[in-house]
Amino acid sequence: MIILKMNKLRHKKKYALSVGSKLDTSGWLSVSCCYGNTLNFAACANDTNSQYNINVSTDGGSSWSTKQTIGQWKSVSCCYDGSNLNLIACELDGGDVYVSTDGGSNWERQTIGLDMGYWSSVSCCYGNGNLNLIACASLDYVYVFKNRDTNWVRYFVNSTNEFQQWSSVSCCYDGTNLNLIACCVEGRVYVSTNGGENWEDQTENITNEQRDWSSVSCCYGNENLNLIVCQYGGYVYVSTDGGASWTPQTGNGIETGSWSSVSCCYGNEKLNLIACSEPGHVYVSTDGG
Repeated sequence: MIILKMNKLRHKKKYALSVGSKLDTSGWLSVSCCYGNTLNFAACANDTNSQYNINVSTDGGSSWSTKQTIGQWKSVSCCYDGSNLNLIACELDGGDVYVSTDGGSNWERQTIGLDMGYWSSVSCCYGNGNLNLIACASLDYVYVFKNRDTNWVRYFVNSTNEFQQWSSVSCCYDGTNLNLIACCVEGRVYVSTNGGENWEDQTENITNEQRDWSSVSCCYGNENLNLIVCQYGGYVYVSTDGGASWTPQTGNGIETGSWSSVSCCYGNEKLNLIACSEPGHVYVSTDGG
């Protein structure tokens, strides 16, 4: 069990999770949040023994348990289906993608339609009675799995049908459609509101220029598509109107930093955010930033 101490920051509803003796704070690679009966978190990191563990909290970050120690994990995501906590994770450097539907106790390697690749990011969401999955790899397609009974589908995102150096992807369900967001290293941020069939470039709405985007996330709540992106060496940006406008997170507990991962979820009538930096802490906001 990994117990994390909470250090209060200036903003009363934002706190940093500073790590205890078992996990070195310099190793955070990926974080994710989802809301079920309570706020759930998943994170993967390189600990002091150079083990790439997957860690899960089902009590809002008060306590954590290690769910997977075998493998070198690059990215992890979690979602709640009404009964169980679902997880998806990918390995570093030509590894595989794995899915758990029981909170991390058992894992299934994804083999049908998904080859080993240099995976950079994975995400999962539950909607329309199905577990939906998305994965991306460097200089490759964006892969989407829309239910548990079909194959993975490969998508080009830009109109030129060129491979891009994808750094992060995320998915969420709005009650009708599967929404997706993806970003590139030294490139652009794209959003799809129809399961990957069409994509819209959001970059100019955020910063008016291409940046070194490291992570993206999306969730649906309060009748809006909520989005969060972060820049390695820059800011965390949040949109609560589907990408029409974006707010950089400044002067409220976090500033510019070496952000490696962000995630958002809607629950208890609030937008919840989580972000991690490398090296550094994991930061959580329960009031939309």
